[in-house]
Formats: sequence, structure tokens, C-alpha cells
Amino acid sequence: MLGHSLVGPPHPDKIRRLLEAPGAELERSEELRRQRGTVRLAAAVGIRASETLVDAVAKKARQGRG
Repeated sequence: MLGHSLVGPPHPDKIRRLLEAPGAELERSEELRRQRGTVRLAAAVGIRASETLVDAVAKKARQGRG
């Protein structure tokens, strides 16, 4: 999604570079890399927690029927 970021609006120079060379790589700051890593880690933990909860509920349901 172009132009949307957790760290504020994009710099006009970055937008210009993207428009001039769509396949070009943009430089990413170390802070942005850490923020994205943190978000991905939190998402992975949340996904795993929900999978664990679903497994526990399914196991409980199987025990109730047996």
C-alpha cells in the first residue's frame, strides 16, 4: 500500500523515486526494520495463541463426547 506507514507520511522524494523507477528499492531505516519486525512478531504470537485456543477447545469438545 503506497503512502501508508506506521511512522507517518512518506517523504516526497521517496514517492518521486517510486514513480520514476517503480522497480527500484527504497532505502529503509533501521528503526523501520525494527518496527516491522516487532509487528510481525506480535502477529505471529497472536496467531499461535489463537491456534492453541482452538486446539484446546476442540480437545475439550472431543473429551465431552467420549
